[in-house]
Amino acid sequence: MSGGSSYILINDMVYHLYHHILYTKDDFYIPAFSFIEHTKQNNIINNLTIDSMGNSIIITMPNYNIISYSINKKGNGYSIEIITTTTFDENLLAYSRSGNNWLSITIPHGKIDSLNMCNSRITHPIVDIKTTQMKDAAQLSFLLKLIPDDIIVSSKNKTINIGLFLAQKTTAKKIKQEKENNFINTIVLDAGHGGKDPGACIKNCKIKEKNITLSIAKKVGSILEHTHNMNVIYTREDDRYIKLKDRTKIANNNYAKIFISIHANSIQNSPHTKGFETYLLKIEKTPAAINEVEKRENNVISEFEYNNNANVISRMNAILIQNANFKQSEDLAKSIQKEISKTTHKHLNRGVKQAGFQVLWGATMPNVLIEVGFITNSEEVKNLLSSKYQDKIANGIANAVIIYKNKHEKHIFE
Repeated sequence: MSGGSSYILINDMVYHLYHHILYTKDDFYIPAFSFIEHTKQNNIINNLTIDSMGNSIIITMPNYNIISYSINKKGNGYSIEIITTTTFDENLLAYSRSGNNWLSITIPHGKIDSLNMCNSRITHPIVDIKTTQMKDAAQLSFLLKLIPDDIIVSSKNKTINIGLFLAQKTTAKKIKQEKENNFINTIVLDAGHGGKDPGACIKNCKIKEKNITLSIAKKVGSILEHTHNMNVIYTREDDRYIKLKDRTKIANNNYAKIFISIHANSIQNSPHTKGFETYLLKIEKTPAAINEVEKRENNVISEFEYNNNANVISRMNAILIQNANFKQSEDLAKSIQKEISKTTHKHLNRGVKQAGFQVLWGATMPNVLIEVGFITNSEEVKNLLSSKYQDKIANGIANAVIIYKNKHEKHIFE
């Protein structure tokens, strides 16, 4: 934060506080109402409220029910025992495995003591641990050094037990195959909009978002294919309309390890707004400023393909799937912001944000949506139409993908 600004950075996310931050005598004074509103909406701090008179901030001590964990070696594998203060219904527990050997367990009605959990001693076969607290559930993610043949989750006597079972005889061929399955070798690039859906457009729709996104997507793909030998699949390679649900379906059917949707931003009556930002999928309610972007990108649903029953089911599935891939998606998003900043130099970095973009719903792999700039900004739209500037953005995205790939593949060989 900085004095005189109305923006605050929390966990690499930028929030608008509606009023300026004051700085005097080495102290910062933050507008309480908007700060508490943002931290609650985004599950950053959930134990702050303001009294009915608006004079005092009330801090409620969290009532944690997920306390710590321990590792026990068994004759046929390992057991992760999660210590809780209540016995959770094991029928409601859900686990998932990502291609990077992260094992995540989602616990409905769970409240994690994240500090105690992350300070617990990490021992084999766990390499790293991450916690995610949501409004109605908690998620624990363990990065494993081994590849279990079977996983069984149970809950009794205030303990959640995750059994990691290993076959007695694991052949070298099987180990090699498992490692190959974890390589990040296929990426799906989604050029936003297309065909009858132009996306954002200006100057009587002579300049269309769909053309900018297609050009940048192809440039990113060319770099990854020819320089880094990755398998690149496009949701579209020309000006055609692809339903939102079919875009992630293409990624799932091709067993992609990354899904990136590329878009260009716009905002009416604010011609000076500029910069690039990367979004993670968030199913819950979003702040008003971000909600406008979300509404515009999701508008194609109401225009061309809305189905209420399917929409409800898709939303439920999206919550479960996104929880499993959130940490990896966040790593990718942060890398993208950092690398585009390097390649474009003065291009404004607006940070990593979250919104309910339906083009990301259903992706079973790490996924992000990039808004590469504002076509409603006269200076920025000139850049976005420039092939050289598109090359800079494409190089930033491609660099970020390779950094992410190298980081997450290194655990395969440890």
